[in-house]
Amino acid sequence: MSELAVINATSGRVLPALIAGAGERASWRFVEFFTVNIRNPNTRAAYGRAAGAFLRWCEGQGITRLQDVQPVHVAAYVEQLQGTISNANLQFGLGNEGHFQRQFSP
Repeated sequence: MSELAVINATSGRVLPALIAGAGERASWRFVEFFTVNIRNPNTRAAYGRAAGAFLRWCEGQGITRLQDVQPVHVAAYVEQLQGTISNANLQFGLGNEGHFQRQFSP
């Protein structure tokens, strides 16, 4: 799947399916994470791409609910990335996925 699966939220924003499926609170936290916490537009775009890649990977692994994403999934994703991207990008991805997971943990 080359495109991130999306569902229209009630606010008119387009959200990844795993986020939208987690309910209104998770949807708002996702939007707030990218709009309030990340002020630099380039950083926001890079985090968005990294989060999208991780969510696509999760969907590809058969994960259908955000609450089912566990640290072991992040570790498996990072393990898969090793050797395919630069260390700098891997470190960025690690930081992003850690922020992402803390933001949306129940």
